[in-house]
Amino acid sequence: MKTERSSNIELLRIVAMFFIVFYHIYYHCIGEQLINSAASPFNAPQFYPALLIPAVTAPLGKVGDVVFILISGYFLVPKKEEIRLANTARKLILQQGFAALLLITGSLVLFRLARLFFPDIVLYLADVSLFNNMSWFVGYYFAVIVIARLFLNRLLSRFDRQQYTEFLLAMFVLTQFFWTIQLFYNLVNGLQTLMSGVFIYALGGYIRQYDPFKNLRAGVPVAVILLVNVLICLSSYNYTVTALEDYSGTGPFTPHIIEYSDSSLVPLLLGVALFELFRRLRIPGNKVINFLGASTFMVYLMHDNEFTYCLWRTQDWLTPLYNSPAKYLCKHLGWAALTFGTGVLAYALYLLLGRLVQKCRPLVIKEE
Repeated sequence: MKTERSSNIELLRIVAMFFIVFYHIYYHCIGEQLINSAASPFNAPQFYPALLIPAVTAPLGKVGDVVFILISGYFLVPKKEEIRLANTARKLILQQGFAALLLITGSLVLFRLARLFFPDIVLYLADVSLFNNMSWFVGYYFAVIVIARLFLNRLLSRFDRQQYTEFLLAMFVLTQFFWTIQLFYNLVNGLQTLMSGVFIYALGGYIRQYDPFKNLRAGVPVAVILLVNVLICLSSYNYTVTALEDYSGTGPFTPHIIEYSDSSLVPLLLGVALFELFRRLRIPGNKVINFLGASTFMVYLMHDNEFTYCLWRTQDWLTPLYNSPAKYLCKHLGWAALTFGTGVLAYALYLLLGRLVQKCRPLVIKEE
């Protein structure tokens, strides 16, 4: 029997993926233009309140990553050894292969059209190597699931609450302290990210099993999100003032936005608070929300590539940010929504193609 999706969690998937898309527009366009554009309106040595918008945007990509790993732990830890790696691998491979094929053909079509109507636009043409090079998160996610299937779920199932808590605290400390982070990094580049993923996955299972936040009032997750964003703004101001103190006074002043890693405390707090907020929602089963939630992996694949970045880079992001932060925000949200919608259309096409392949199966495979 097919399990009914929880629409509140599917809505959380949608929000988390929108955060990731929104962040990537900032990271691959606004952030690059701030650093590399000699004509940037933000080159004067001063603090610009408008830059608090990208400062608040900067952790959103990692917040989305935290949410997706939390969701996986929440649903998969109770399964113990019942995780079907073959099903997960098949889903990832088929969707990634379809996305690569669509981007290879689609980038060529748009390139030819651009040459006819917008000859000055620079576009990236995707090739078959895209299948192996796209979307780092896919490999990270699957590595966490493999670890869960091989031993982590079995280990967690043997813990009582005190042992489980001790395990989480130990993993939290290992992934938060500078020395141990550097130790993991020096052993294998990326190991610190994987360790953070294991911790977040186990935390999702802990929330499912023990509901540690059940006595907190509903407004607490909202308060945590607001307070963390206030801290981000204060940190951004302090960061800029420190850079101004070190500024030599010659040449343009380049503003920098604080970036966050997968083990950073800020996206972890925001991700857990967001997860708890949506977990408490009571939403009746909604087919539209469930469909959009199921499409988020395809949205991720379709947007996180150099071809899409080139489309975003056709826009001047700094001028509207400088002149009217409200208009900039509307533009940023609009492009993120358009990108998300394109991924949803790609997912619908993927499902349609899947049905067509099933109907054509007898033409390729002989029935026993």
